[in-house]
Amino acid sequence: MTKTRGAIYATLAIVGLVVLWAERRKHDGKIDAAIKSTTLAPGDIDRIIVDPRRHTIEVVSKTGIKKSFLPDSGASVDISKTGSGSISVRSWGTETVPFMGFALGSDLRARAALGINLFYIYRWETGGGLLISNDIKDTRAFVHVGYNVYDNALVSVGVDNKHTVHLVASLKF
Repeated sequence: MTKTRGAIYATLAIVGLVVLWAERRKHDGKIDAAIKSTTLAPGDIDRIIVDPRRHTIEVVSKTGIKKSFLPDSGASVDISKTGSGSISVRSWGTETVPFMGFALGSDLRARAALGINLFYIYRWETGGGLLISNDIKDTRAFVHVGYNVYDNALVSVGVDNKHTVHLVASLKF
């Protein structure tokens, strides 16, 4: 087999996989929309919808929808004999969630950010870490306040030990 023929086969295989993935994704989107629907089926008393990417949990009943924040620490749903549901969740507390990302300082220098979040209130988190630039001698300690934008993406504003303000984009893991 020549290199050209191999490249053509590889390209066709990749295009085929992308088309199959796109069709499957379209199908999965319809299923996800049905799962997240807030309409109760006939005969149902309650419906519990959990969305871990948006950190929400909803209890849909005939009397309405009760929506709560879903932190990384978890939650529970209690359904009584009457069919009413209640959500038990901590809306604030301590945590130890590491993160990694990039920071742009007010000195217009980009740095790698490594740290740990120690406290949260709903989607807001605070913690500290290290900012590392290409000059290892310029490693700085920082504290930050961040907002959990989506899933594990965090956007933060922080101040380092040299009083430089930083905008930090990071991922929690």
